[in-house]
Amino acid sequence: MLYTSAAGAVSDADLAMATTSTNANTTDNTAVLQALIDQASTTGAKIIWDGKYAHSGLLLKSNVHIEVLPGMGCWLRTGANKPIFRTVRSFAVPLTFNVRISGMIAHGNPGGQTGRGTPQFGLNTAYSIYGVQNFILENFTTLAHRTYAFHGMGIRNGIVRNGVTDYGAVKWENQDGIHFDGYCRDCLGENLTLTTEDDAITCNADDGYRAPGWGEGWCGDFYYRDEEPGGPANGITFRNINIQAFRCGARILSAGSRVDNILLENIYGNTSEMGLVVDSYQGFGGVSVPGTGNIGRITVRDWSLNVARRVGSFSKPANTQFGCDIEQLVIENWRRTLFDTDEYPTLYFYTGNIKNVQVRGYVQRNAVNNIATPFIKNDGATIGNISIDGAIVERTGTTNFSPVFKQTAGSFGVLSLRGIIGKNIHNIIEIAAGTAGIVKVADVTHTGSTEFSFFSAVPVPVLVASNVYPATAALINSATNFANKAGDAFGSTTTTPPPTDPGGTPNSTPIWVDDFATATKDARWTEQYFDKPQTGTRIQQNGRLELTPLANAESFAAYTEAAAQSFSNGALQVEVVTAPAAPTQFNTEMGIGIDTLNRARWVTEAGVLYAQTVSPNGNTGESLPYDAVAHRHWRIRHSSTTNLLYWETSPDGVAWVSRFNAAPPFPVTGLIKTFIGGYLPTTATATATAVFDNAKRF
Repeated sequence: MLYTSAAGAVSDADLAMATTSTNANTTDNTAVLQALIDQASTTGAKIIWDGKYAHSGLLLKSNVHIEVLPGMGCWLRTGANKPIFRTVRSFAVPLTFNVRISGMIAHGNPGGQTGRGTPQFGLNTAYSIYGVQNFILENFTTLAHRTYAFHGMGIRNGIVRNGVTDYGAVKWENQDGIHFDGYCRDCLGENLTLTTEDDAITCNADDGYRAPGWGEGWCGDFYYRDEEPGGPANGITFRNINIQAFRCGARILSAGSRVDNILLENIYGNTSEMGLVVDSYQGFGGVSVPGTGNIGRITVRDWSLNVARRVGSFSKPANTQFGCDIEQLVIENWRRTLFDTDEYPTLYFYTGNIKNVQVRGYVQRNAVNNIATPFIKNDGATIGNISIDGAIVERTGTTNFSPVFKQTAGSFGVLSLRGIIGKNIHNIIEIAAGTAGIVKVADVTHTGSTEFSFFSAVPVPVLVASNVYPATAALINSATNFANKAGDAFGSTTTTPPPTDPGGTPNSTPIWVDDFATATKDARWTEQYFDKPQTGTRIQQNGRLELTPLANAESFAAYTEAAAQSFSNGALQVEVVTAPAAPTQFNTEMGIGIDTLNRARWVTEAGVLYAQTVSPNGNTGESLPYDAVAHRHWRIRHSSTTNLLYWETSPDGVAWVSRFNAAPPFPVTGLIKTFIGGYLPTTATATATAVFDNAKRF
């Protein structure tokens, strides 16, 4: 082990927030500490950081492990104009490997630095970690950082955990928290308390504002610099984050580079301008990198971040804003308790092509004032499918217009609301302008006011409402704009219902049956997930098929049919013995398809059952809480009568309930394969086993 004091470093810095350190009363330890890092990189010896040291910025290298003794750390000297710690700049290809820092207290001395940074060294951050494979920062405290507390780009397998950042008593612009930006992959930020001026947790694949000369260099010279325009980010997780932000809580940014598989989980605290922003900066002017965004899947789970309205130069009048192309947005267990301004919606969509929005579990209770608060507001986006399942929207004051869904511009294809509890909110939906699609409402209860209505100023092609209380929900502009409505909510006013299918299994004789009675795989199956390699285990035992993917890696354990054939008037059904609810990332699925980008499937994740079509344009479908008894058997079938696929469940494999239908995302007369499987992403640290029985293809 290499001790900093033994190497000659002098411990004379003050690490308090209101530090008394100056260049005059501290020793410049830069050369001594850098030599120690160089030695550790060569020998592999651990550095024991046993003092409070002033330095002018240090370059981390491969195979460096710094363990800091309690209360020890460093102070950045005045005029350093560098990150406190940095690596060699690299993005698409890692140049540094295996770096770990444990227990560091780092003080950025922001008043002693000139601006945000320099063209040579980039932003004046606490940590600028670029092009590193296997990086850990843990048990840390970062104080008074001039810009970002942590700026990561090009990190593979990075962890930032168990830490505190605090920008101090004086705000400087861009005092952000933790960034996993372009070219980052499989990175985790967890168990953090972040007090920041702006973005507390961030994934910026590329930044529209990277033009040199904009303001003080901004994100051009000092962020990516002209040599690097940004790049894709995949598999970024932030969880257990306490945010105390002056401006924005969380930001996901893409102008053109791909952002995919983002998870924000258990995010709480307070911010005064924006809770979550997902955009491309295209709506604010002065953009040097054009692009409408390229975002795949974002999952937000267990969110309770309070947002006090303070509209700034980069914010819209909303709690959370979405303004770019997104394939799939999943919201689970969102709670809102702060209401202070009229028309300040929770989820606000203002531009972009958004394929699929799924909300499962939302609570909005306003017991303080009479603020009108839409839950979801579309103000200009093109949205394919919106599914809201299990929402409570209540107010204790007098009735006002706080609809579950409101549209003032833009369009939607299908709006599905199920399991809604409302009180004194006046309207279920309010469509003031734009283009409306099909609206489906089920299992809705409203109390308080006598008026609970569907409002639309534009034509709604189909409105289906069932099990709505009170049953005689009012229709505003019904004669003109709700000409085609169905369901028990309207009593005798029902007109032409949407198309239905005759039911049953079109081809009654199975093409094959597999009860997995032997320990040997039948020749009809291949042990793969279409063309994906297998990394889990597949065992036939006890008359069942058991599929177990591996943890800590993207892993598939599946059977895919070897011989493709037409699915016209066909069906696939299987008994699902076990569909694990934990780990929450575990997928149990079955379905049909051509390849991994062209499928129709049943899939469970975290106790929710999804009926989905999967295409290069994203996932669309419906969801419902998974019931292991009622949903014991899954079936997907095709009807040539309607040319629709039907997703059905059954408790016994005999009596089937239709849950969803959609046009096939591929020609069913082509070469279609069936599959059953289990899947885990790289972020899963534990595994489980999906168990199947009695598979049949008709």
